[in-house]
Amino acid sequence: MIVGNADAHGKNLTYFCGPEGLTLAPAYDIVSIPALEDKRLSRTFAMAIGDAFAFEDLSVFEWTGFAETCGLPARLVADELRALAQRTVEQLDATAERCIAEGADASAVAAVANVVRGQATSLLRMAEDLRKSR
Repeated sequence: MIVGNADAHGKNLTYFCGPEGLTLAPAYDIVSIPALEDKRLSRTFAMAIGDAFAFEDLSVFEWTGFAETCGLPARLVADELRALAQRTVEQLDATAERCIAEGADASAVAAVANVVRGQATSLLRMAEDLRKSR
């Protein structure tokens, strides 16, 4: 959600193999579609959040529906959204710098960072609204 990944690969898992055995990889197949700025690529979610199939259609109402569908308290969903978005914002600059230091293209990193910062900021507002609505 925060990165702008639009496919259904949130369910994909991959593993690292090491001397201690298999460990779950921290991320797999996460693409920031909005950062690519290619109008031919769909930004439509593969799975809805509430009734929203696009980030710009998300609102407190969609997150409330999501919470109800999942049988979760809306306050818990709000707190988790807030925590994830806040940690993302806090780590974004250092992560971008590390990516560039490891050889990533600076303009590509900047494009992804801009999307991530914007979407995380929007999710922080939605989380606050969701918390107030309950």
